[in-house]
Order: sequence, then C-alpha cells, then structure tokens
Amino acid sequence: MNLSVEQKQPEPVVLVKPPSTPPFYLMRSLSDIRNDLAGYMLRMRETFGPLVRVHSVLRKIYLVNEPEYIQQVLVSQGDNFTKDVMMRLLRDHILGEGLLTNLDRDSHRRQRKLLAPAFRKKHIASYAEAMVDYSERMAAEWKPGETVDIAQEMMRLTLGIVSKTLFDADVDDDAADIGEALTQLLEYFPKLVSPLAPLRISLPTPGRKRLFDNLQRIDDTVLRIIQEHREDPDKHGSLLSLLLQVRHEDDGSGMSDKQIRDEAITLFLAGHETTANALAWTWYMLGKHPEEWDRMAREVDDVWEQDLTPYEKFQKLSYTRHIFAETLRLFPPAHTIGRKSLESFSLGSHEIPGGSMVLMSPFVVHRDPRYWDDPNTFRPSRWEDGSTDNLPKFAYFPFGGGARVCIGEHFAWMEGVLVLATLARQWRPALIPGQDVQHQALITLRPKDGVWVTLEPRNNTGKDS
Repeated sequence: MNLSVEQKQPEPVVLVKPPSTPPFYLMRSLSDIRNDLAGYMLRMRETFGPLVRVHSVLRKIYLVNEPEYIQQVLVSQGDNFTKDVMMRLLRDHILGEGLLTNLDRDSHRRQRKLLAPAFRKKHIASYAEAMVDYSERMAAEWKPGETVDIAQEMMRLTLGIVSKTLFDADVDDDAADIGEALTQLLEYFPKLVSPLAPLRISLPTPGRKRLFDNLQRIDDTVLRIIQEHREDPDKHGSLLSLLLQVRHEDDGSGMSDKQIRDEAITLFLAGHETTANALAWTWYMLGKHPEEWDRMAREVDDVWEQDLTPYEKFQKLSYTRHIFAETLRLFPPAHTIGRKSLESFSLGSHEIPGGSMVLMSPFVVHRDPRYWDDPNTFRPSRWEDGSTDNLPKFAYFPFGGGARVCIGEHFAWMEGVLVLATLARQWRPALIPGQDVQHQALITLRPKDGVWVTLEPRNNTGKDS
C-alpha cells in the first residue's frame, strides 16, 4: 500500500508594487515638506493610505505608516536598513558620528554597547535629584502674574538639567553658549530637507558660514570641558565622566576626544531639545484641559506629602506619566523616522527595491483612528482604562524602536514627569486666551511661536491660591 499522501503546496506569494502618487507630486509638495513635514506625512496617510511611494525622479521614497510594516523595518528586517540621507548630512555637518548618526550597523552596535553602562538604572536614578533641584530653582525665579513663553522656559530648564547631568556643571556661559548655538543649528535644518541640500551646504553662503561658525563655538567649548574632565580625576558622577571611563571589551581602548565630543553633542541635543518641546506641549494641553490639570495636581500634592526620594516620587506619579505619555502620542518630538534599504525587501505583499528611502511617522501612526479612539483628543485616561492594552507594537513608538531605539528613553520619561510635578507643586501656568498653537516640524516637533502663559502661584500647601 502506498502510504504517501500528496501534500498541497502553499500558493506562492505574488509581490506587487505599492500604490504611488501621481508624477511630479513631490515637486509640487516641496514647500509643504519644508514648512511642515509632520503635517505633510499626515495628509499623505489620509490621501493615499499607510503605504505609498512618493513619485520622484531622484529618489525612491516610500511612506510607511502601518505598525506591522514599521516593525519589519525597525526590527525583523532591521539589518537591511541604515539611516537616511538627512541623517548623513547631520552626521557630516552638524552632530558628528555619535550614536544617533552612526550609519554603520556593526559600528553602531559596538558603540551602543560601549555607552550602555552610562544609561543603566542606577546611573539614571541618580539624576532625579538634579531634575527636581533645577525645577525648584525655576519655580523660585518665577513671579506671580508674569507672562512667559513656557516653551522657552522649558528650553532654559532642560538646558540646566542636561548641563548638570552631562557635564556636571551649573548653567553658566558655557552651557548657554552651546544651547544658543544648537538652536541656530536647528533653525538651519529645513534647508537640509531638500534634494538640493548637498549642493546648498557646499556653497559659500551666509547661512553656511553661520552654520560652521556655530559648530566651531560648540567644538571649542565641549573639547575644553572634556580636557578639564581628563585633567581633574575628582570630577565624577556626570555622563561625561562615565564616557571617559568606558573601555572596549576587545582591546581595552577608550574613546577619543572626537568620539566623546560627538556623543556629548548628540546627548546634549537629545536631552535638551526633545524633552523641552514635549514639556511645552504638555503645558499647552494641560492649559486646554483644566480637569486633567486638577487630577495631576491632586496626585502631585499626595506624593509630595510622602517621605520619598526624587526617584521614588517619579515611580509614584502614575497619572502624571499618563499625561506625559498622551502628549508624546499627539506631539512626539521625533515626528518622522527615516531609513534607507540596502537590498530589496517586501512589506506584506508589496515589493520595494533596494536603495529606497523609507519614512515612518509616529505623528501619523499615533493619530490613526484604527488604533486610537478619538485620536485627536487629549485623553490621558486612555492609558489606564485598558484601551491601549492590545495595541500593535508600533502603534505607539515616540522613542523609535529596534536596535536604534533611543538609549535615553528612561532618562526622558523621568525628566518629563519630575519637571511637570515639581513645577506644578508651586505654579499653575494658565494659557493666555485665544492661542491656537501650531506645530513646527524641524529636527523635533516644536510649538511654533511658543506657548504663552500667565504664571499663577499655588499656596504653600500646594493648593491653588
């Protein structure tokens, strides 16, 4: 008897090209891309769906805003991707080859492994005290009835925090100089979001001169601080001191001044710009939703009555964290993430060629009604009512994902929550009526023209006056 059973072979998967925009669509959209990349990505998702090729003669560009596909790009097929051309320009002309801009896969892994000890829990937890201390300093400087741009105030505050944790220095002329130079560098960024960027950055224009003048200011300051740390072995506890101590496992070598400079500038930018913008958006949302403010204030008052360390306070501030999480959903600082494919690959039934630029947007996916109820509504309670429990992995990814997930994610969560809580203990920044704050998508998602508030004090018991 023939016992063999003929098995039915699975049907072969037929790969098809993704949908595409009409010819010359990109050329007609360049102004929109330069002025509002995040908004452009959202409009493209609403018009063409979660996967579309943007028709371009010069580049193969794909917008990918489907969580399953994003997981494939960042994780399961991550070895097939490197950073995009914009990150290459940032590496070559602004940030150097820090962890953010390292384009080589193996080198990035080695570099991340080298930096990982500086971001372990025991070190990050020790920075909680500085976060609370600098927030209390700002609270003491504010004056009742004063009108301020809370976005600028958060820039000033996070500048102090990152200066202390990174360089072990109070805000002084050095830190302010670096912060001012970095701000001017970020303002140059829209000129890099263009097919003509390599040409523009090579021409001897006034803008290019300002760019390199600011870079020189940063280099002079940071390299001097590095030298001071090398000469003073008593300096310890800062991220910079940890960078000076790390050694490669294979040969025991440390990092050169150039490597430390590149990492320091990257960490300074990431720890200053991104969190400041997230905090500015949070104050804006709280100003528009007083009921959320009241609930956060009650939690803060309760936690502050307990005898807790700053890190223990962070762990207790669960609803304040929900508020920050919801702001990161609506206004993720890293609004767009780019990768370039090394070889051809597939996403679902779609075939995509090698050398393609893939753009993914947390700003877009976080507002997708397939995954979020009332996606444009600020509702922190969604993080505790079970509605987010079964989300796809990359329906929420404000810190990226995969091998290049933000190494300072825990630092950012702790800073955002503790700054909000410490300031809310003494002040209630009230939005000036009539503001319609728009976003500005540079390297990070900024509130355009700031967020203007009137400072209303709370009394000594933490209650509203």
